[in-house]
Amino acid sequence: MEQPSYRVRLGAAVLAGGIQGLVLLALLGLGRGVDGLRDATAGAMESVDFTLPPPAPKPQAQPKPQAAAPKGAAGEKAVPRAVVAPKAVALRPIVAPPVAGTGAAQSSGASTGAGTGASQSGEGGGAGGTGMGQGGGGPAVKIAGTIAARDYPREGREARIGDYVIVAITVGVDGRPVACRIHRPSRDSAADALTCRMAMERFRFNPARDGAGRAVESVFGWKQSWFL
Repeated sequence: MEQPSYRVRLGAAVLAGGIQGLVLLALLGLGRGVDGLRDATAGAMESVDFTLPPPAPKPQAQPKPQAAAPKGAAGEKAVPRAVVAPKAVALRPIVAPPVAGTGAAQSSGASTGAGTGASQSGEGGGAGGTGMGQGGGGPAVKIAGTIAARDYPREGREARIGDYVIVAITVGVDGRPVACRIHRPSRDSAADALTCRMAMERFRFNPARDGAGRAVESVFGWKQSWFL
């Protein structure tokens, strides 16, 4: 094989050297370009430290004021009522009219013989009257019922002899007793209670009437006495 000539080899060497130089120059230029790019990027990426103010607090919702409950209309001022005590019914003293008699018992109109129980009635409140008009008022009048000595038990008879009890009977508008209380007790409380009970059961009345003739409630006094 024929060897290339000296000129050919020299030209090839020069050509190869030129190519290498060009490559080296290109590499150097590329390196400078990269450095310049780094410098430019460093200038654009400069960091700055600063403090941010704290975030503003969120506004809190203000509670809605509660509407005051409407005041009710003031009620009428209570006016105290005057306390009125019930009127006391005064019983008139019961006095037996003097009547001549021959009996031995200590009682008006007693007959001869052994004594028994005697009773008397008292007047209640009210005034009677006569004349022309619609009628006048008057007290209650007993029209039925009686109490005898035999209605009481033999026990306590000795204590009752010569004693008496007065009871106050409330008479209703229908003429019937509605209440009874002891006005003057005797020495025998059991006999007093029995007197009230029998009066409530047995007695009947024409009721008391007011000035216009209307029936009204009243108090009727009854005296029960015990003799020999």
